[in-house]
Amino acid sequence: MCILFIKTLENANCGEYKLVLVNIRDEYYARPTKPVSFWDNRNTRIIGGQDMDKGREGGTWLAMNTNGKIASLLNILQPKDEISADKKGRGFLVVDYLEGNESPKTYLDQISKESSDYNGFRMIAIHLKSQSIEMSTYSNFGLQTMQLNSGVHAFGNNKMEQKLWPKVRIGKQKFEEIVDKHKNTNSKSQLIDDIFDFLSDKSIYPLDDQMRSQGRDKSKSLEKLNAIHVVIPENNYGSRTWTIILVDNNLNVDYIEKTMKEPIDASKDIEWITNSHTFKIT
Repeated sequence: MCILFIKTLENANCGEYKLVLVNIRDEYYARPTKPVSFWDNRNTRIIGGQDMDKGREGGTWLAMNTNGKIASLLNILQPKDEISADKKGRGFLVVDYLEGNESPKTYLDQISKESSDYNGFRMIAIHLKSQSIEMSTYSNFGLQTMQLNSGVHAFGNNKMEQKLWPKVRIGKQKFEEIVDKHKNTNSKSQLIDDIFDFLSDKSIYPLDDQMRSQGRDKSKSLEKLNAIHVVIPENNYGSRTWTIILVDNNLNVDYIEKTMKEPIDASKDIEWITNSHTFKIT
């Protein structure tokens, strides 16, 4: 199940990062996906990976535009008997935010009015500007949109009012240690290397009662979900895409994605490919 780590510094000085964002996408290996690229035929210039699953083509779990808007969507773990195949695709919520003019809070307030149209999700919407950062989150398992202050945040697949899963709590601490170690943009390559090393950690953490409740029909695989790097070959499922977004005080962006090359065969050595893009928020 996906994880999102964010550190923001609204008044970043020269040589500091305004934003460091790290995303882990856990998904079935057979689900067709386009690696990160700038999208064609859009009124707004958008960059991100794209879901190409039938009926969900063009949706995404994480993307940003060149105007400084970023959005990420994480599913809430639910038992199968609570999930409906007739619900709308959640990945288009990210796209609609990036193509629209609404602020993070305004957009999330709007989608809260149709929250029952979707299976469980949490969305984080950000707008980076030269002098400010707007950031809000909403879950259709929560009460209302929450505005977020600058600092370090971590999000997983728990319900909004509940505590973070063990792997997310521990991961947040490790993420914070890494970004504190590499605060200056002069050590960008070391920062990226350390983050990818962190994301490759396959340590499995003990389950808590909350995870057992959310995943009560997944007794065989639930424990394996409680790792930073999820690997469940018997289900053809795991952490298949890692993304790092770095934005400095001048709004220069590095968008780095490391993803499994398709087709993905869990019985063989898996090839990872890395794509990097740089641009400036305008």
